[in-house]
Amino acid sequence: MNYYKDFDFRKAEILIREALEEDLGKGDITSELLIPPDSVSKAELLVKENGIIAGLEIFRLVFRIIDRNISVKFFKKTEKK
Repeated sequence: MNYYKDFDFRKAEILIREALEEDLGKGDITSELLIPPDSVSKAELLVKENGIIAGLEIFRLVFRIIDRNISVKFFKKTEKK
């Protein structure tokens, strides 16, 4: 099912870029001092209960805007019955 069939990703990207620019401004001096520019990080979002997660493609879009080299992957653990 395509939940995004009527979603305007161009408008979303403009809004996300504006929000990031407002939030990040000229950057974060602490991060710039402590995190090497060539560092690589990994993050995991763990959901412990059954439910519906909305906005995964928007989540991916935000990180793609920040850095096209960021890889976002989603995995679904299947339940044993």
